Amino acid sequence: MPTSGTRRHQGHCERDLKIVSANVRGFHTNVGELTHRFVQANKADIVFVCETFLDNNVTSGYARIKGYSSWVRKDSSTLGGGVALCFKNSLRVVVLDTPIPADLEVIIWKVCGDKDVGMLCVGCYRPPSQGTVLIDYLLTNLDRLMTDHHCKFVIILGDLNQRGIQHSFGSLLAVFNLQNYVTFPTHRSGSSIDPVVTDLPSHEIQCSSMGPVGSSVHEAILTKITFKRPRDESITPTLWQWESADWCQLRNSLEQTDWESVLQGDVDQQVEQFTETLLSVQNRWVSHKQHRTKATDQPWFGPQCCTASNDKYRAWRRYKRHPTRHNRTLLRAATARLVTTQAWARKQWEECLRKKLRGGNVGSKQWWGLVKDAQGEAHESSIPPLIQADGTTVHLTKDKVDLLAQHFARKMTVPDPTRAPPSLPVVAGGKLTSFSLSEAEVRASLSALEEVKAVGPDGVSPRVLRRCSKELTSPLTKLFRAILHHNQWPRLWKTSHVVPVHKKGSRSEVTNYQPVSLLSVISKVLEGIITQRLTTHLEEQYLLSERQFGFRKGRSAADLNLLLVNEWSDALDQGRPTAVLGLDIVGAFDQVWHPALVERLYAAGLSGGALKLLRHYLLERHLKVVHNGLQSPPCNIEAGVPQGSVLGPLLWNIYVNDLLNLVPSAKAYADDVTVSVSFAPGDETSTISHLNTILHRLEIYGTKVAGQFCTSQGTSDCGV
Repeated sequence: MPTSGTRRHQGHCERDLKIVSANVRGFHTNVGELTHRFVQANKADIVFVCETFLDNNVTSGYARIKGYSSWVRKDSSTLGGGVALCFKNSLRVVVLDTPIPADLEVIIWKVCGDKDVGMLCVGCYRPPSQGTVLIDYLLTNLDRLMTDHHCKFVIILGDLNQRGIQHSFGSLLAVFNLQNYVTFPTHRSGSSIDPVVTDLPSHEIQCSSMGPVGSSVHEAILTKITFKRPRDESITPTLWQWESADWCQLRNSLEQTDWESVLQGDVDQQVEQFTETLLSVQNRWVSHKQHRTKATDQPWFGPQCCTASNDKYRAWRRYKRHPTRHNRTLLRAATARLVTTQAWARKQWEECLRKKLRGGNVGSKQWWGLVKDAQGEAHESSIPPLIQADGTTVHLTKDKVDLLAQHFARKMTVPDPTRAPPSLPVVAGGKLTSFSLSEAEVRASLSALEEVKAVGPDGVSPRVLRRCSKELTSPLTKLFRAILHHNQWPRLWKTSHVVPVHKKGSRSEVTNYQPVSLLSVISKVLEGIITQRLTTHLEEQYLLSERQFGFRKGRSAADLNLLLVNEWSDALDQGRPTAVLGLDIVGAFDQVWHPALVERLYAAGLSGGALKLLRHYLLERHLKVVHNGLQSPPCNIEAGVPQGSVLGPLLWNIYVNDLLNLVPSAKAYADDVTVSVSFAPGDETSTISHLNTILHRLEIYGTKVAGQFCTSQGTSDCGV
């Protein structure tokens, strides 16, 4: 029998891996009891359930448990059945993408251990009428699966209803030298039909009954396995308790600070000293504590549900000790009360959500957040083991962030970045030689900050900047003016914390993640003021194309869609078909060639200190990937405009502006370009030739000017 607790060794830890397996006989009805009594109470690492009775009308994020993955499901196409799996985010689990016959209710996954050698897990449900198809599949494929996925051990669990196929079940155990560790009844009838079979040594595994889940007639099984796995660093984040902050004392401290002595030295020194002073005041007057996030119950599973669940559990324990008719009646009554209470609680929670969604004070972002919470589709924050280019897998958070940082940095490059850009004629009638600002502008920018925005790498919260805008306006104005005077962007503001966000496809592929950058909030305040000055200059000189609808005040994707639909409708009314090209600029924001962008700024009338400041703003930037409290080493950024910045979108519009001038029929929303040409019936050949000419012109432009290409459905030629 394994001992409890954790045994640590160099590079890995050996601890009990806890698996909860259960036939729930209705996931929707019993998920509250499952989460509260079985998953949370036993601190389960892996949860496998069968007979879920779910179908494709239920969203993929439904009933997700905080701190765990979304439910991996295989729903049954017929009434009843269905299996589902979830696991702790911190656990290194890979759900295997292997062919499984459609009529089998099976999920196969690997728990990764030390040196990528792991344990193959097979969760199954075999309906009583199915025959030996499931056992035949396992007999045929188990060896291959273990070899292909580098698994040393195997464990098979679920509801196999093995009484009707005892001979085949015995053959499976004999062929693979497996042993069933469930030797006690698991069904109300007294039968044992929910096995846990494995080739693990007997001293490394222990199975025990936990009672039925909700209204199910099956008892859940808790399996404890002693298992070696790579050890991650222990991270305990700091949580700031803003609701208990002493804002009066904080403002007094800032007001009494000798900012003249703080803002001394060069620009980098002034920014670092200002940040340190502000953080020390914040640390003194804002309560904070170290906290480790734990999983919680379903959002609707409140105190009444907890009481009903505890009553049912006590009734089950009493019945197990004294299986009398009276105690069985009490157990069934407690189970019925639990089911009724859960249904009531869920209904109350849904009604509360509806009221919030109908409320007039709910902003669009909060509204969509409530919708996603209701559907269980909150953002997936975990990153599974990642596959490297050589096919090996990384498991530790430190290795994951290093791998992602290298991937993002490689994306932010262009061919031969030091080559001289093509010279462009100055098209602006006026010049913008410097930037200026006033205290009123700084105060207004601070007061307009959104407090819920993320904190940047410097740790300064937008809450402090907004609520203490009066006290911080004067020192920040002096700091900003020093930056504008020396035309030097501070080194501290050139590092971005990058949060990797999954886009599509396998979550184990590095290329399926995109970076979301977090920058200094103070930096973005100054960027906002500079952006206003630069936008005013460009609009007064009519330098931005009227056919760019992205990142423009008073313009939106809806405006572009309406314009295109009207053009196409008018052409159809005239009996003229329209050929449409949808173009996407590869790399877009990540591959902006800095010398070419500076050349475009010069052509737009920027010179002197203004041009020098923006050139310095682009150079020598770094990124650090941040995940689960760990950071990657800084990686150099050789190209691109800073995503997540205030200046970045405007710089992008300047960068691609001459592309729109090159193709008068093109219209754009950010990096998505649409070219449409209406033509008379019978002119298809000449129209296709014209569109291909446009495509080749854009390719030449991209290669020569930007080091980028435009693609249309993966080809550079159009056809009928």
